Amino acid sequence: MTDNRNLTFEAIDEHIRNADLSALEGATRGMTVATFTADPSAAVAKICEIYQVVRPILEGLLDFPFIPASWKKVIRAFISALDLLCGV
Repeated sequence: MTDNRNLTFEAIDEHIRNADLSALEGATRGMTVATFTADPSAAVAKICEIYQVVRPILEGLLDFPFIPASWKKVIRAFISALDLLCGV
């Protein structure tokens, strides 16, 4: 889900419901810093897998008027960085 034009609560909720949440919950279970250090590409893959599900929530936060502009800048920077990392 990368189409901001359809960023509604319903669209975000459907995106989350269609994700394999049980796989995401266990995505890093049993892993340690040493695991990620030994295989950085596996770490990036896990991060990107989770990010693909979380991204619409982060984008949705940008629409809330009570979120301070400085927070929105940080959220946008985080989205941009992970988009680059994950090839979104």
